[in-house]
Amino acid sequence: MKPGVELHPPKLQLAREASVAATIKEVVMLYNHENSAEATVVDMDSGKVLSKVLEVNTWAGRVKVHTTLDAQGRAAGERIRFGSIYAIQGLESMPCLFHCYGKLQ
Repeated sequence: MKPGVELHPPKLQLAREASVAATIKEVVMLYNHENSAEATVVDMDSGKVLSKVLEVNTWAGRVKVHTTLDAQGRAAGERIRFGSIYAIQGLESMPCLFHCYGKLQ
């Protein structure tokens, strides 16, 4: 065995890798067309898929959806607040699904 090389049981190594991945995911909290263009956003309480999503902020618990165009032709949107939003990542490098819980008024 080489000096300075640690051997870990496979389950412990996988747990460490998952912990590192979770930490990395928490760094990116604002998702939009640049980093999660194809993601599906679901209001889990109603079971409805939110359409025309412009932005998801997991830290603040906000989803911005497109409502109209402003005078300059930019997408104006409404912010929907949730108690919690979970970014779900499959084999992709960025989340492909967002589960939103506890819609706030």
